[in-house]
Amino acid sequence: MAKMIKTARYRVLSMLSSVLLVLGGLTLVPNPSAKPDLLGYRTLCAFVPLSTLILLCLAGFGRLMRDALCGPGPRREEDRERPAPPRSDSSA
Repeated sequence: MAKMIKTARYRVLSMLSSVLLVLGGLTLVPNPSAKPDLLGYRTLCAFVPLSTLILLCLAGFGRLMRDALCGPGPRREEDRERPAPPRSDSSA
């Protein structure tokens, strides 16, 4: 039960971080009908350097929180540690 909650929390925090990252990128998309932003460009967001930085920092903070709360993440079956193959003795 605790593993299922941990996996759900991991997924939610991953999705939240991904959404914030995409939104941070969308602030940089050019928009010719917009007013110039703080840097003089015409983009979707009028506060481009600040809003982009805030969204990217929030996405990074979400990833840090995800890793702190849930660990490195769910591992696939093929990624799990396998026993080492037997070593052949070539000195014989």
